[in-house]
Amino acid sequence: MSKPAVNLLYSVIPLILFIGWAGTAIAQGGLLLTPKRIVLEGRKNVGELNLLNVSDEPLTYVASFVEYAVSPEGQYRTIDTLREEDRAASPYLRLFPRRFTLQPGESQTLRVQFRSRPDLAPGEYRSHLSFRQVDTQQEAAARNPGTGQEESGEIGVSISMLFGITIPVIVRHGETSASAAIDSLRLIPGEEDEPSKLGFRVNRSGNQSLHGDFLVELLQPDKKPEAIIKRKGMTLFTPNLFRNFTFPLDLAEGTALPPGSQLRIRFMEDMDKRKPTVYAEALYDIPK
Repeated sequence: MSKPAVNLLYSVIPLILFIGWAGTAIAQGGLLLTPKRIVLEGRKNVGELNLLNVSDEPLTYVASFVEYAVSPEGQYRTIDTLREEDRAASPYLRLFPRRFTLQPGESQTLRVQFRSRPDLAPGEYRSHLSFRQVDTQQEAAARNPGTGQEESGEIGVSISMLFGITIPVIVRHGETSASAAIDSLRLIPGEEDEPSKLGFRVNRSGNQSLHGDFLVELLQPDKKPEAIIKRKGMTLFTPNLFRNFTFPLDLAEGTALPPGSQLRIRFMEDMDKRKPTVYAEALYDIPK
């Protein structure tokens, strides 16, 4: 007797994107993951992710690659049909293991390997590594015969994906470089009890993305620079040529920017370094 066909039905909630977050580790739903992004370049063609179950119950995950396009405002949209200009990295990546179960306190190393091709053009390629938690109890129950569907030769299997985590995987092949410039600076008055905001645009040129931190300082004569905005882990992905940013000013309640002062905006590699590489810098004059 032939076995009945299995029809897989997936129920998935939206993935949680960790693409511009500060820190080196991600913890969500009992899974601790580090690092929060993978960059393969030069002679480095294998990246590793360390996964740890910090919950009190077993967790099962399925890993796969997904593709996203990013808007100038930093919003992510799933790419259903890949084009050459999307420069997806997944066709050149191997992932192992793709499914794993971790007991409480157990860890797992996941490896991502880049395999180049002779005709691969220089530049940057990007895909996103997705981890979806599987409801194994529901999966097992759905696979159990006796649902009445065997007579039709088909068993419906509903695999419920509880939630997911997604991080970027970037491959830089051959010579790559990038530069940045900041323009379109403006102050946006706050509404009601909201603070005022600083808006600006960062322009990117070159064939690779830029990832770093923003530091905005208030400059006044005879006073030390005062940090009023700090944002870590911001990214300008290829192929976008610019991205718009808007950040609230971190000022004491009831205070305003002094007339005649300046705001200095810097986009840098890592503000925690003693001498970070500064990608771009701009000044904004507060009207007198």
